[in-house]
Amino acid sequence: MHDFSLLYELFVVFCIATLVVLIFQRLKLPHIIGFLVCGVAAGPHGLNLITRVEGVNVLAEIGVVLLLFTIGLEFSLAELRRIKRYVVVGGLLQVVSAVAFATLVAALLGMSWPRAFFLGQIFALSSTAIVLSVLANRGEVDTPHGHMILGILLFQDLCIVPMMLITPLLNTAGGFQLLPVVLSLGKATLLIGAVLLLSVFIVPKVLDVIVRVRLREILVLGVVVICIGTAWLTSSLGLSLALGAFIAGLAISESPYSHQVFAEVLPFKDVFNSLFFISIGMLLDLRFLLDHLPLLLLFVLCTLLAKTILGGLVIKLLSGSTRLALLVGLAVSQIGEFSFVLAKFGLSFQLLDTNMYQGFLATTVLTMTAAPFLMAVAPNLARCVPERLESKLAAQQESAAGKNLADLRDHTIIVGFGLNGRYLARVLKESSIPYCILEMNPQTVRDAQRDGEPIGFGDAARLEILRLVNFSAARILVITADDAVIGRRIVAVARQNCKGLYIVARTKFAAHVAGLYALGANQVIAEEFETATEIFARVLAEYDMPRNVIDAYIETIRREGSPMLRKPELPPASVERLRQLLAGNIVENFLLLENSPAAGKTLAQLDLRNRTGVSIIAIVRDTQTTANPPADFVLQPGDLLVMMGMHRGLENAAEFLVPSQSGEKVYF
Repeated sequence: MHDFSLLYELFVVFCIATLVVLIFQRLKLPHIIGFLVCGVAAGPHGLNLITRVEGVNVLAEIGVVLLLFTIGLEFSLAELRRIKRYVVVGGLLQVVSAVAFATLVAALLGMSWPRAFFLGQIFALSSTAIVLSVLANRGEVDTPHGHMILGILLFQDLCIVPMMLITPLLNTAGGFQLLPVVLSLGKATLLIGAVLLLSVFIVPKVLDVIVRVRLREILVLGVVVICIGTAWLTSSLGLSLALGAFIAGLAISESPYSHQVFAEVLPFKDVFNSLFFISIGMLLDLRFLLDHLPLLLLFVLCTLLAKTILGGLVIKLLSGSTRLALLVGLAVSQIGEFSFVLAKFGLSFQLLDTNMYQGFLATTVLTMTAAPFLMAVAPNLARCVPERLESKLAAQQESAAGKNLADLRDHTIIVGFGLNGRYLARVLKESSIPYCILEMNPQTVRDAQRDGEPIGFGDAARLEILRLVNFSAARILVITADDAVIGRRIVAVARQNCKGLYIVARTKFAAHVAGLYALGANQVIAEEFETATEIFARVLAEYDMPRNVIDAYIETIRREGSPMLRKPELPPASVERLRQLLAGNIVENFLLLENSPAAGKTLAQLDLRNRTGVSIIAIVRDTQTTANPPADFVLQPGDLLVMMGMHRGLENAAEFLVPSQSGEKVYF
């Protein structure tokens, strides 16, 4: 009889995980924390529902391999180039400062330098999964602080590779020695380079052969072979399985099939990753947590505070903004999921004892739980921090295209200099309309100033910054920035202090429109809504619907979709009435043949409107279009008639236009 106890225990685990994650979703907490709680509840230190922890751990190891594989698969060189300054400079400074700080503190507490350095590596890493999930839910990935956070997290994810290479070298009887570490890293670099070159030259050819078969099952199997094969190869060379999986993902990431591969692997990754976090929760000893709760809470507080300060100082150095420093510092203040991977790896080399490992687990779980709450309160905390931007902005104004922004009158203030802000500035410049720009990305400000743009660095949600660009004398304030929270604050501050200012605000989601109008915006452009109207407008245009009918449809939906959208006003009409109009009145193109009875006649002689109710609204002759042709227009064979009318009327019109002997109607 086969032993299916592991299958039963997996069933129990996933049942509990589903319930816990649903509860956490209602509480708007990251699902990763739910998996950790599930592991604590089901594990040997909780309800003891799982007895074969080793079997679950084996599956969890597969989850780590798939996690590193998808990290490599998602690694985009184009994205890296776009935010390279924050990745290279910001990420490097954050990791180095965090590792150095934690290593020094651990050494001062009496730990050996190798063990202290290992703890420093664990301390430096943050949770990419939780932070990016919160940023995505709040629509802040493309904001200035979102770019900075993403850059630091990307660098941290890449650091897991050298950290895993260094870890085995820290467990030496003679202590930490620099030369063996350097030699081992050099050897590992050569091995990684050889495997990577092998992957670059072989993997694309293998994928080409697999894709040509056009079977989804073969693609999945081929990807599994590439992932596991590369992981096994690196493991055989003395490196880790996870490192090989990362290289395999990196080799596929630049291929044209990377998105499809990611889509196929994602369900497996999610299942095995959930097991990884559940297995981590199983290892957490609740008795240890309760017995050492005051000390652990102190560790949690010190960790959050230290990582916030260290990360914030890096951003302060790069941008000069205290607000951005606080937002980014709080976002990277927790210890992340890769720290679990590194800690389990280091545990096998006796770099952590049982008590230290339990303390690490408890501290990490608590900091990860606190992360969403800290990121939620970060904007309010940032608003309370006095930001000395006045002198910074004033100094920059002197070099902003030779203009003094405070002397502008009847101008447009553009908040945010992304794609939308750039296009608006270009149009205003070509139209000779005065304008100025406020931007929170320091690099963008420097680049724009070199191009002669009237731009300054500052937070437009602050009244003192708006005064520096003379907003009380401005005509229009346009908020193009993609931060919903900041957008609401800017609208509120501007409207409270300048009643006559015309405010145009951009938002991603239609659900935010009513709130922005309530705060005082005159016009709100919702990307979600505008995209929807643009899609159906283009669809209707392909069916040759008149432009005015399409415009009326769009405006009616705007009015009914949001009661605040009142301009331009339309005569009372409902969507249902417009549907009836669209269903009854259609536009058709008709080619006038050589022997048509209408050839040689004027429109007055044809008199289609009185006979059939159909109007000829345009005539195309030799690629030239005559709109609203006059009554004395003479029809010729080859003319393309654009006619509008009811279905029945168009059928009757064909009887006058089609040659009687053929009875054939020709439509385009």
